[in-house]
Amino acid sequence: MTSPKSLHYPIGAFEYQNAFHAEEVSDKIKQLERFPHDLQLLVEKLNTEQINHPYRTGGWTGRQVVHHLADSHMHAYLRTKFALLEKETEIKPYNEKEWAEGKEISSLPLSASLGILEGVHQRWCAVFSAMTQEEFSHTYLHPEYQTKVTLHEVLYHYTWHSYHHLGHLRLLLG
Repeated sequence: MTSPKSLHYPIGAFEYQNAFHAEEVSDKIKQLERFPHDLQLLVEKLNTEQINHPYRTGGWTGRQVVHHLADSHMHAYLRTKFALLEKETEIKPYNEKEWAEGKEISSLPLSASLGILEGVHQRWCAVFSAMTQEEFSHTYLHPEYQTKVTLHEVLYHYTWHSYHHLGHLRLLLG
């Protein structure tokens, strides 16, 4: 039987180690670059009933998860660019639940968000790959939590976020 914790965090909760290791950074970039392809392969295995079903009681449907990933990663890409190019940037938070439950989501083809993820990840990984170690220490302020987030943490968090939600979608396969 699947535990409630594994339904919420199928690959475990996010844990961040602040130390910079070039080889780990390179590996995270490769994972982030590969994610849209991994997501596409999984989505192709899901039928309409599965994609429109929540992965757990009270959770989002597979459709909402896919569209959430595009929304979230578009925001994160832009936040990355702002932090890289502007000093002391403060990001604009958004209500991910409202975005995932938007009126258009139930009829929007998954291909719309899969295409966004492919392009955003290609751009995002190009940015990360071109960054120096010093640039990974650039930050943005998250006003909701009043915390500064480094671009190093952004890379690690969104690599985890990608495969965290891929784990949710795998739950739909049974």
